[in-house]
Amino acid sequence: MSPALTHIIFILLQHVGRENLISSRELADQAGIRGRSRTRVVRELLSEALHDGTLEELEVPLCAIPGSGYFLAADIEEAQAYSDFCSTLATEAARKSKAVINLFRSLGLHLQKQP
Repeated sequence: MSPALTHIIFILLQHVGRENLISSRELADQAGIRGRSRTRVVRELLSEALHDGTLEELEVPLCAIPGSGYFLAADIEEAQAYSDFCSTLATEAARKSKAVINLFRSLGLHLQKQP
């Protein structure tokens, strides 16, 4: 695990519960990550740690609210509420993507597959 990720996780341990949410900018600043793309670095580090199992292995119940920030679920109810929120986002994204496809079809356009 990278030192930057270790520092980010340490900071997140102080942000338990949605009411203690921390923005990616604040998280980057507190972790000493500098530069224009510092919020992207935070997102990428946390996303990778989520996908490679690091957060699960460390038992870090990370929650991310787009445009707002990060927090750790305080209890099972908060984790369930976050899961429900993510399901709603996924459903809405699927609805929007279908609407785009239907628009193309209604205009008589066809999507071309990328090589």
